[in-house]
Amino acid sequence: MHVLVFEPARSGHHLPFLRYVAGDLVAGGHVVTLAAEPTSGPSPVLRSALGGVLDACRWQPLTPVRGGLRYGQRLAMLARAQEQAQADLVFVACLDLISSDLFRRTALGLRPPAGLHGRVSGIFIRPRVADGRLARGLGERWKQRGFLRLQRSGWLRTVFTLDETLPGQLATGVRPGSLLPLPDPWEGDFSPGRSEARQRLGLPENAYLYLHYGTASPRKGLPTVLRATAALPAGLPAALVCAGRAGEAHADELAALARTGRAHVFNRFIADDEEALFFRACDAVVLAYEGHYGSSAVQARAAAAGRTIIASDEGLVGRRTRTQRLGLTFPTGDAAALARTIAEAAALPPETFAAGLAAYAQHHSRENFRRALLAGLTG
Repeated sequence: MHVLVFEPARSGHHLPFLRYVAGDLVAGGHVVTLAAEPTSGPSPVLRSALGGVLDACRWQPLTPVRGGLRYGQRLAMLARAQEQAQADLVFVACLDLISSDLFRRTALGLRPPAGLHGRVSGIFIRPRVADGRLARGLGERWKQRGFLRLQRSGWLRTVFTLDETLPGQLATGVRPGSLLPLPDPWEGDFSPGRSEARQRLGLPENAYLYLHYGTASPRKGLPTVLRATAALPAGLPAALVCAGRAGEAHADELAALARTGRAHVFNRFIADDEEALFFRACDAVVLAYEGHYGSSAVQARAAAAGRTIIASDEGLVGRRTRTQRLGLTFPTGDAAALARTIAEAAALPPETFAAGLAAYAQHHSRENFRRALLAGLTG
C-alpha cells in the first residue's frame, strides 16, 4: 500500500510521532511518501529527527495554497499533496492539526476535499468530540456535528486514539469501532542505574528526588509543584528536579528553592540522549496536570524507568495511575496535598509499584505501537 504521511508541525510530540509512524509503515512493507515541508528536500531539523527513516521514504514537497479559505490552509495543503502523490491512504500523524477547521466547515455543510474521501486515517490526540464523558459548550457541539457527518459519510477511514478507555465511552451518535486504541509509546535507553544517572547529572546521591519534566505550561502544574516543594517538612531529605524549558516566569521561585537545596534546575532543552537519565536519576515523577485532556508521554517514560508516578487525580492520567497501580494521586491544584503525597511516596519501599509500572511500560512499548498501528490500518 502507498501511504502519504502528512505532518507540517514541529513542536512537542509531532516529530517523534512522525518518526514512529513513518518508520513503522516502512517496516510493515508499505511505500511511504512524506509531506512535511515546502522544500525540495528535508531540512536539517527533520533529518536529525527522522534519521535513516528518511532514506526509505519518498519526498513530496508541501505546496503552499493561497488563501485556503474553502477548506482551511492545512487541509488544502493536504489535498494538494494527495493530488500529486495519488496515494492509497493518507495518514495525518496528528489529526488535531486539521480537525477543528474540518469539523466546523463540515457542520456548515461545506464539503471537504473530494480527493480525500475515504482515504484519511490518523492519530487523534485530543478526541474530545467523540468522548461521551465530557460536557459540551456550543463550540464543541458544533464540531461534534461535523465529526458525526464525516463519520457517517465514510470520509474518515481509520482513526486511532491514545486513550484506551475511550472506545468504551463514546458519545451518542459516534459509531462503535470508529476509534481504535493505540499505545502512547516510549523509546530510549532506560538501563543506567540510579547512582550512575545522578553522577552524570551532578545530582545528590542521598536524597529523595522527584522530577517535573517538560515545559512550564499552566496545564502541567509547575506552580503547584513549586508551592508543594516549599511546603515539604523541614526534616524530609527530598528535592525537586526541574528539567526542561521552564522559561523565566518561575525563575525566582526555582532559584530560591535551589539555594536551600530543595530544587535542582535544568532550565534548558533536554536532548534525546540525556532524557532517560533524568527519569532514572529520580525516585518519582510528578504529573501535576491541571485541565489536561488525554494521554501523557511523560507517564510512559516514567513507567519505562520504573519510577513512582505522583499524579493529579483527574482525567486519563489520574485514572491510569490509580487503576493500574503506577503510583499515588492527589487532588488537582492542591499544593499542600501534593507535599503530603511526596512525603508518603518517599516513605514507601521502592518496589511498591514496580509490577504495575513494568506492565504499563510493556503495553506502551514501541513494538506494541507498531503492531497496533499496522493491524488497524490493514485489518
